[in-house]
Amino acid sequence: DVELLRELVGIFLEASPKWLADLHKGIDQQHAAAIQRTAHSIKGSLGQLGVKTAYDIAQRLEIQGTDNHLSESDAILRELEHELDQIRPALVSFATTATRSSRAT
Repeated sequence: DVELLRELVGIFLEASPKWLADLHKGIDQQHAAAIQRTAHSIKGSLGQLGVKTAYDIAQRLEIQGTDNHLSESDAILRELEHELDQIRPALVSFATTATRSSRAT
């Protein structure tokens, strides 16, 4: 269902800046539970979109929070941000293209 996928992409694009800000805050404050929760949300959304590499990175960050072992969290977050920067244009393009084609039909 292209329309559902477009909606999921839109939700992700809207929510991801706040999620990333929350992760930065959690890492700055060394708040493991906040990191775990937010990374879990990101991971779930990426899983729905089938974005494997970013999903795996978010999962590593979630594990850091779960284990309260945050020594690598900042580096993993930078890796996640880089990966999201790489896929964001394709997601925006898909959402835009899907919207235009659904309006044409």
